[in-house]
Amino acid sequence: MANEYLAVIERYFVLLLGRGLMLSATDVALVEEWYQAQIPADLVCRGLASGANVFRDRNGADTPLPAALHRYQSFVEDAVQNAPFSVQPVAPVGSGLVSAENEVLTTGSPAESPLPPALPDAPCWIDTNDTDSRRQGTYVAALQAFREHQQSGDYEEATLAAQTTALSYFLSQLSSDERAQVEDSVEERVAPERGKLGRRGLQLRRRAILQNELQTRYGLVTERTHDA
Repeated sequence: MANEYLAVIERYFVLLLGRGLMLSATDVALVEEWYQAQIPADLVCRGLASGANVFRDRNGADTPLPAALHRYQSFVEDAVQNAPFSVQPVAPVGSGLVSAENEVLTTGSPAESPLPPALPDAPCWIDTNDTDSRRQGTYVAALQAFREHQQSGDYEEATLAAQTTALSYFLSQLSSDERAQVEDSVEERVAPERGKLGRRGLQLRRRAILQNELQTRYGLVTERTHDA
């Protein structure tokens, strides 16, 4: 299984849960099944997000989400069944799956049409022309996620999906040391506020701090700036 595929899904799921650092061995085995079935990572993440929404609707926003990946398997299957044929795997620039011209390729398949530099209503922070390879690959993945979720007609959901994909994708591109530094800094900054926030509030605060850390350290913008 490609390390990039596992890393994208792992970081997305951890961000979705708001806790934990990595998948269990059982979870990794399920990701391997999805990889062997050639299910694009973006579709897996879409299914995970859909499952999380259903669990929260049923049990309340403050109820912890199930931490076992198999609990979301049916939602991933639904995402696959409902996906248009044009959906392609998320992959980093330079990996052989995304070319320098932003052509998205399937393994062993001809290139699809080049990904557009932007969509008219895409979040303004998505810059697929960024000259930094890690940020560029992240913005390409975010644009793919936005385009997919936009089909539901919910702009807010599509924007959140793009943002979550960007955060998880960029984290997957960091080295182990870089990622550890970011995670340690996030936990250190959120620690004084733990007693003041509920579970959901803590998740949102941790996410906001992570966005700030990645922008400060690496120049990754994942939200509209005040002067935009």
